[in-house]
Amino acid sequence: MLKRAGLTKNRQKDHSFHILCGFLCCASALLGGCSVIASKTKVLGSTDVSFALGIIKADETSAFPGKSISTLYPKDCRLEAAVHRGNMEVGQGNSLQGIDAALQAGASLVEIDLRMNRSGTIFLFHDGHLRQKNFAGDARWYGKRPEDLGVIAPDGLCYPQTKICAPAFEEALQTIKPYSAAYLLDIKGVSEEMLAKVVDQVRKESQQGQTIIQCQSLKMLRFVRGTYPEFSTLARLFLAAELDQALELSPTIVQADAEWLERGLVERIHQGGARLLVKTVDSGADNEQGWRALSEKGVDIVLTDNLRKLLTARP
Repeated sequence: MLKRAGLTKNRQKDHSFHILCGFLCCASALLGGCSVIASKTKVLGSTDVSFALGIIKADETSAFPGKSISTLYPKDCRLEAAVHRGNMEVGQGNSLQGIDAALQAGASLVEIDLRMNRSGTIFLFHDGHLRQKNFAGDARWYGKRPEDLGVIAPDGLCYPQTKICAPAFEEALQTIKPYSAAYLLDIKGVSEEMLAKVVDQVRKESQQGQTIIQCQSLKMLRFVRGTYPEFSTLARLFLAAELDQALELSPTIVQADAEWLERGLVERIHQGGARLLVKTVDSGADNEQGWRALSEKGVDIVLTDNLRKLLTARP
């Protein structure tokens, strides 16, 4: 049973298109520029995230058919841009406006936070408790969990400054659908029931190729890979010693802390067929100097709050 035990995925076109994209990307990089990967173009359905990340389609004979096993972009190509809760320079975090702005700017991945209320609605919201700065409703709700609200939009869970209301996950899926990009799903307070509802909504829209489930523990990674093998996953490592166990479960992305990256570990991640993500949000590395240092260490993706700067200055 998953319950709350530390539990806390765009699509692809044909194979030749990826090879051409990889060639053009690297050729462009030599000239000082690289074409944006996430573009507003309708894309074909898929069960992996090969289009946004330039990854070869999964080996269908694998125990985990949703796992993408190799990459087409050599390491001298630019860092992939994953944006934290959307472009917050344009819209509220976890808002449809911020998400769409990030996708238009060229983000390959957008991390969003998901919660489930008492009525079973999956919605986007980060904070664990309602407060004056994040909730425009009745002050009597201050201190309570956003999950306790039965109504989300249009007048349920709204932010006080912008009056923007928290969107339902179904709306967020429609927002990303026209783009060759994917969501990183950070599922708050995850349970088997909540995870099943998230998966059902993604399957209903045939958007498995645009969703990556973040797994905050080996237990959750093992459960998701065994129960929903067509979904791509991100394995969040908290200890370097967890890497080998995580790679056995075939995650598409491994997230590790920059502080304990070393050449052998990076090589093991790439040899295991995964891409390496480092979160630079709220750190001194969320800038051009930090991104360059991470790129030189072999990092493939950075999760940033400074999307515009990364897209213009990334190594």
